[in-house]
Amino acid sequence: MDSSQSKSEVCFSNGKRVPVLETPQAGVLPEQIQAKALVLFLGNLDTTGDDENVQQDQLKRLFSQGFVKALSVAGTVIFDRAEDVGLARALGSCVEHRQQRPLLVCISDGARIIDQASKELDSEHDLFVCASEAGEKETQLAMAEAMADQSPDLPIIGLLRGGGDADKPSLQRVVRRGWPVITVTGSGGLADELGLMLEDKPKTIDDPVLGSSQFFCRLFKLTH
Repeated sequence: MDSSQSKSEVCFSNGKRVPVLETPQAGVLPEQIQAKALVLFLGNLDTTGDDENVQQDQLKRLFSQGFVKALSVAGTVIFDRAEDVGLARALGSCVEHRQQRPLLVCISDGARIIDQASKELDSEHDLFVCASEAGEKETQLAMAEAMADQSPDLPIIGLLRGGGDADKPSLQRVVRRGWPVITVTGSGGLADELGLMLEDKPKTIDDPVLGSSQFFCRLFKLTH
């Protein structure tokens, strides 16, 4: 994001002010992000067309399945993206009464922050990071890889809900790093496709990404 257009915080109608960080340089991590564990939300969590209350109930049920307790461990950082509509709101309501809560970091296109971002983004986030020109997904993964390179023993896990063909390269990149991925079956898209494959365990897979060697050894299934 151009420095002349930079914005140091997002001000929400509820009075909350959330800091905004510029795009990190390659291999450099913001000092505000100190993690003892990292969770990456993958896929596309936007259920546009669904009733908002239904969407929130679905997400809350997902988080209630042991995730809230696991994510509330001190030092846990969560990376999601601005396109993950409603996720932060659902997670925030589930952890609001807990003594420890994860640091929820949103990777967002700078234009969303400059142009009325507070109308699009969830105030439950603790920090916004401007995405590079390569996009939100690339920035999310680049930051995760930088954290892993600096702290090789850092536990990192991915959570895939929904998603599609555009998410396959990111998923493959995560798996090649040796990070486990939980696929939430019943959430549609790529997550359901992988869930079926995990059940059927086909001998051959035509997809050049999904059929790569050792791809499924890092995938685990959770029914939504």
